[in-house]
Amino acid sequence: MKLLRLSTLIAVLSGALAFSGCETGSNTQKGAGAGAVIGGIAGGIIGHQSGSGLEGAAIGGATGAVLGGLFGNSKDKEEEAARQEANARRQAQLERARLEAEAERLRLEKEQAIAVAQGQNVTDEELLQARQEAERIEAEIARIKKERAEALARQRELEAAEQRRVEAEEELARLQRETF
Repeated sequence: MKLLRLSTLIAVLSGALAFSGCETGSNTQKGAGAGAVIGGIAGGIIGHQSGSGLEGAAIGGATGAVLGGLFGNSKDKEEEAARQEANARRQAQLERARLEAEAERLRLEKEQAIAVAQGQNVTDEELLQARQEAERIEAEIARIKKERAEALARQRELEAAEQRRVEAEEELARLQRETF
């Protein structure tokens, strides 16, 4: 009789252990399995001391499964709430980005409309004056660039002439030393 009870206890605990080892299950399932194992073991030990090991294991296993399932279920709910909150934040970010893009599009359309409206009010004389002013400024830029290029060329010529003078003086001094 004791052997039968022990085998039944081992079978119940093995089944609960196998059930709790499922990695893909929910926290509720995992909690119920772990609770059943822990409760079954504790109930078996307590029941064995009072002479009802199998009944104690069954009661402990059932109680453990219920409590473990409740604990796991609360974890599932927390995880689901966190997922929903993250999804809500992501949706809010997407909506904010969409609204910013729409505001930028409207701003560009408004700028273009203003530019078109201003272009219709431009007279031929204003356009001619603007072109002439641009040409005057460009001519001034070209004149300054030419002056700078000429000044640099003169500076290089001066440096080359100075170098030739120094070399000639050195040659002259050398020749004068040799003749005397």
